[in-house]
Amino acid sequence: MTTPHQTARLASSLRHVTGFATPLALALALGLTTLSTLAAAENARSVADATATPAAAAFDAPEEAEAGPRQRSARTTARAFRPVLRTGIDQILLELGATPEHPSASGAAWLRATPYLLWQPTRNWELRASVALDAVHQSGDQAYSDAQASLGDTWLRWRQGDTRLSAGLQTILWGRVDGIPLIDRVSRADISRVLLDDLPDRRQPQAALRWEQAFGEWALDAVILPAFQGANLPGADSVWNPLNRRTGRVLGIAPQPALAALVRSGTVNQDDGGDGGAALRITRTGKPIDFGFVIGRTRQSLPYFRPDFARGTLTAVYPFSRFVGADAEWVAAGATWRTELVAIFVLIRPPPVAPAVWSTADRQSPPVRCARWHP
Repeated sequence: MTTPHQTARLASSLRHVTGFATPLALALALGLTTLSTLAAAENARSVADATATPAAAAFDAPEEAEAGPRQRSARTTARAFRPVLRTGIDQILLELGATPEHPSASGAAWLRATPYLLWQPTRNWELRASVALDAVHQSGDQAYSDAQASLGDTWLRWRQGDTRLSAGLQTILWGRVDGIPLIDRVSRADISRVLLDDLPDRRQPQAALRWEQAFGEWALDAVILPAFQGANLPGADSVWNPLNRRTGRVLGIAPQPALAALVRSGTVNQDDGGDGGAALRITRTGKPIDFGFVIGRTRQSLPYFRPDFARGTLTAVYPFSRFVGADAEWVAAGATWRTELVAIFVLIRPPPVAPAVWSTADRQSPPVRCARWHP
């Protein structure tokens, strides 16, 4: 696969999101539009209340003066918070690109927008809903077009003091270093445009239960992923797809003839069911050094493809991995220094080696463990 060049950016993306059902996302988009109108009316009414005539203010004054100290305090506290409803667009991206060195595609265009709604009915509760609207067109011999609507960061949150509990679709990104943080083992990757976007824009929300707690200089972040969802991969005809179904190349490299034939004509399956695991991160912020620790068992969102020549299939596999890591950040010699270290233990179950041996559907081969260090 030839890497596209000469990309001309017309605007920058803030954040890309993911989702589930297109009909639900479209309905939510319509609801956001309606609520946006209601929010504008509510803001206009708030402005009108704030600019009330002095006569109206004087009318309320005697009632406040006649009330006792406790009554005035209770009334003031009750009026201190008003429900907040906000709407807007969290992301707008319009981008054109040329790929003159690619043999089958001459260029591409992307359009993205992410309207959102944030409702805070009380001090302790928040509700956020957002929809990602995406459209892409690729020109040339390998031309294709695609448009979709999907749910973005959509969650319900409760907060009290230094405690915050969240449930729903959330974008979670851990790590200190730029580029590719090694302890980023919880997030869901978006490689639909490979490395064209910044790191936060290459992450998508996923179903998660999250507990964030502060203890002075210390902070705890616990995450449970009840439903796993793999990375957002490029379209089958996209120049960014690691499998070129026309030429049989894998990551731009011509494989052996048997594998090339399987890539061209085989069936691609997904092995992404079940849960995504859980992880815990503890950090400390303060002089002379900020540091943190992470431990967890999660599934990596980027798959590897397992070929089965007998069945003519390629299966995208997302294995579980256990990991422990540490990170630190400090300032010295007029520069900010960041470092991360993680040990990863991957648990892989190989496919059956012979149908006669592994004939029952519920029987599994023994696990194989391997360890990888990422200094």
